[in-house]
Amino acid sequence: MSDAMNAVSAVFVRALAVIFVLAMAAFVADLFDGGTADLVDSLSFWVAVLVALLWGFADGRVSRTIVVPLVLWLLVSIVVLIGAGFVLKTVAERGQDDSLSWLSVGWRPMLMALLPGAAGAAIGFFGRDYLPERFRPWDDEYGDDRVLPQDAAERD
Repeated sequence: MSDAMNAVSAVFVRALAVIFVLAMAAFVADLFDGGTADLVDSLSFWVAVLVALLWGFADGRVSRTIVVPLVLWLLVSIVVLIGAGFVLKTVAERGQDDSLSWLSVGWRPMLMALLPGAAGAAIGFFGRDYLPERFRPWDDEYGDDRVLPQDAAERD
């Protein structure tokens, strides 16, 4: 599978995970009335935030540059904006007002994916120095991307 196909599938898998959490919460909230529905809505918010944060952390931890996971989570949030807006507007029948479009309903889920995902990626990327050396990025200062950081120091 090509790198482009891997990137596209990575975006859609992450977006579908966030949309699934929100859709299941909307479904369960429709089963209950009153306080239980509010609890399910707030619980779904924190579950979606936790999924995005942990997945962003994993993305940042394995990336060679910070730009890749940030762009990835920006694209995920755009897919979540469209997908969650569609699911919440049409399937779960949220936002009964006809003046609301899919995009206006999808802003909250988009931010629930973008902000924790980007924060997790930054924490994962910049926190790597405290991980064991086998998880640190490869040193390609000499043009050899197979050289570990400790091997580069031995050459000098």
